[in-house]
Amino acid sequence: MSDSTLSFSDYQKYQKAEDSLHRLLNDEANDEKVMKSPRKQSVDNILAYSKALSIRKSDSVDYIENLLN
Repeated sequence: MSDSTLSFSDYQKYQKAEDSLHRLLNDEANDEKVMKSPRKQSVDNILAYSKALSIRKSDSVDYIENLLN
């Protein structure tokens, strides 16, 4: 194993790369903590579907599903 020494400029390069990786990881961690909500249009579409969906119990089969649109 050879003895190698780092110059000050080498150290600065490593430090800069390490700092950028830390920033990248912190940004990703902060993005995951933010509570994201669905768009209004998505919620409206789900509500419209649930209002149009009819599910009824049947004697011959378990359930009958109809979309009333």
